[in-house]
Amino acid sequence: MDLNESYHQHQIAVMNAAAATSRPRRERMLDRARGIALDIARFQHGAGAGAAAMWNVPLAARNAA
Repeated sequence: MDLNESYHQHQIAVMNAAAATSRPRRERMLDRARGIALDIARFQHGAGAGAAAMWNVPLAARNAA
């Protein structure tokens, strides 16, 4: 996993959500950001970076990771 690219894609999704002109688009972008954050957390956790793994993941997703 290219973490820099993942962080970049996460930030793009967050910015797109903030700029969304409709609720459905905002929700899609936030869902995408959450998915990317979960992927990053799982990767970091698998690599032994447990403290970093929770950088941007909701509590419910943390328990599933």
